[in-house]
Amino acid sequence: MLPNVGAADTRRAARIKILHRKIVAWAGKQQLKMRLISVTQVRTQLLGAAKGTKFAVAETLATKFQAELGTRLPPKRRPWMSEDPRMDIFDAVGLAVAFWPKDK
Repeated sequence: MLPNVGAADTRRAARIKILHRKIVAWAGKQQLKMRLISVTQVRTQLLGAAKGTKFAVAETLATKFQAELGTRLPPKRRPWMSEDPRMDIFDAVGLAVAFWPKDK
């Protein structure tokens, strides 16, 4: 699974989009199963709505996995602050949780 950087709801730098296309092409050559997931899909699955913030997704995951992620939730970001590097953990877990088979 990879985030869909080409989706309309995603803003990424051109160099990231190029790298992403190369990764997807390489995975295709290796005959790996690949699924691209948009931010809207993750939010809908975790928050029940397409609208929401990255922090709301992180809060939901920190609550759901209190022992593993509860202490890693950074404080809510203010407009003048850079994004905390720990938010990447929640991006990765969000992708996995949103589309993990529900019957297993």
